Amino acid sequence: MARYGAPDPCAVLQELLKAATGELLTSTLRSIEGAKDLVIEQDLIFPLDHIASAGILKKTGGVERIYKLETTAPPAANKQCAYLVRSTIANMKMIANHITVHKQNKRECKYYIICIPRKVHVCEQTLEREGVYGYVKLLEFPLGLIPLDTDLFSLELPSFFNTFFIDGDCAWTSCIAQSILQLESLCGPISHIYAQGNCAEGVLKVMKLFPTDFSKPKEPSMPHISHLFLFDRDIDYASVLLTQLTYSGLLDEYFGIKSGRVTFDKSVTGKDQEMRLTVNSTDLVYKEIRDSHFGSVFVQLKEKAQHLQSKYNERHGMSIGDMKNFVANELKSLQQQHSSLAVYIGSCEVIKNSRTNFEMQLRTEHNLLEGLEVREGMNFIEECINRQHSAIGTLRLLCLLSLTQDGIPFQEYKSLMQQFLQSHGYHYIWTFHLLKKLGLCQEQGAGRVAGAAASAMAPTLASKVAAAMASLPRATRFNAVTKRLSLIPPNAGDSYDLKNPRDMGYVFSGAYIPVASRLVEQILLKDGIHGYEDALKLLPGSTTTYTNPHSKNPSQAKVVLVYFLGGVTFAEIAALRLLGKLKGYHILVAATSTVNGNSLLENVILKGR
Repeated sequence: MARYGAPDPCAVLQELLKAATGELLTSTLRSIEGAKDLVIEQDLIFPLDHIASAGILKKTGGVERIYKLETTAPPAANKQCAYLVRSTIANMKMIANHITVHKQNKRECKYYIICIPRKVHVCEQTLEREGVYGYVKLLEFPLGLIPLDTDLFSLELPSFFNTFFIDGDCAWTSCIAQSILQLESLCGPISHIYAQGNCAEGVLKVMKLFPTDFSKPKEPSMPHISHLFLFDRDIDYASVLLTQLTYSGLLDEYFGIKSGRVTFDKSVTGKDQEMRLTVNSTDLVYKEIRDSHFGSVFVQLKEKAQHLQSKYNERHGMSIGDMKNFVANELKSLQQQHSSLAVYIGSCEVIKNSRTNFEMQLRTEHNLLEGLEVREGMNFIEECINRQHSAIGTLRLLCLLSLTQDGIPFQEYKSLMQQFLQSHGYHYIWTFHLLKKLGLCQEQGAGRVAGAAASAMAPTLASKVAAAMASLPRATRFNAVTKRLSLIPPNAGDSYDLKNPRDMGYVFSGAYIPVASRLVEQILLKDGIHGYEDALKLLPGSTTTYTNPHSKNPSQAKVVLVYFLGGVTFAEIAALRLLGKLKGYHILVAATSTVNGNSLLENVILKGR
């Protein structure tokens, strides 16, 4: 069991990783001698703020002014200008345009491009084609995992899913491998590694190519990571497609949590000006409710409001000395909690009032998971299409239908797709192509009721047979996985305790346990994959295990790293936190980014345009 009273190893790792990455960034900037302006890619501004604030960059990095990268060139106010960007062709073209504009205006400036995570040949080629390569010096900054919370780390690469799973581009696997090796340099070699999926296998292979030096002793306070789990996103699409029912999951789906921050508009705050909050464990109110089932959050917030009010009331009758102590040590924290409490109550009300057909949607999702009332599920999806409900919401249901049924029967697939295109526009036709490529939405194949077209009565007979068959549970690959891994909690129902959950299925109201959290639980329990080989064969990609010869026996308190390649949902994070709480593990979650069903499909749609 975990040793309580000792420093939280997750918090220790967060601070050391933040310090190490921040120092690497400022030292990279200091390598450009003298004062300089810094232009940062817009998508990197919030992530970088977790490791080095603007004040630190100016104080220790020699930066005078900071701009965000836009199509318009920044003013060449300084004789040196550094660009901090990811290594993409689009970024190089934008920077080349800036340099061209400055040269046309006769402005003299030295240009540096700090490439994340490294400089690549295609970027140099792009700069050369644009005619500015001779004016630029390229540097590298291997940005690794960004600590968004004490137990949550992210590469902040939302484009990784499309890059690997659609394009088949493995360029970022070395970045993932290096981020793990960075953790090993701080914590020592990881004892046991389990990888599920093709990308996970590739990352493990790349890790073995890099030279490692474990002779340097690690910090005594640093945790030893006993197990690393690498999971491809495609081993469990259901956890992304299902409606998340934890507070943090719904907050992400309705408002969007980006780099640990969420922006609230007037509907929540009641003010014209938007409010941006950092949502992590430093916010005491958020920490209490983030992993709670949404059905119990209002009660928790009410209790918290009463508690804060009682703390405020304690100031009455205080002596002058007690009042000074109250103002110095408690008042600021109480005010911050009171402010965030009002915002979270407002967000809950917005989420609650925005849910149309919510009960029917959940019922459809949960029935599809068990292969029940599939025909009714198709009818509900058809109704969503014809009523022009959210295109992304309807696509999520279509994908879940296809996933759980090993594809949609050919005629139904053709009909539903045609209706969707007529309702939402034919520009979605490429989206359907990409979803088929991903295996997310596809037909089972023509001719399931072959031969019925021989007579005039056949279409009617075929439709009746299809309807009858669709109403019955059918053995599917998905069904086999859920049974082998026990992903459907047996005690779900009215007696299921959502307020004090005892299993990880609570994140979907007891309907489904995320694959990753179940695998972590069972592999740690059995100390290996023995007994689960057949179940793992049903999942996409290969299964790879590795025991590090350099590792030592882990301490009694297991520290486990679970790394999601292609994104992790807040429901999965909550499930793993509950597992850690129940079993006494310290579980760290790392990912290429956080994701939900909306954001994943939005990226696929944008890819298709």
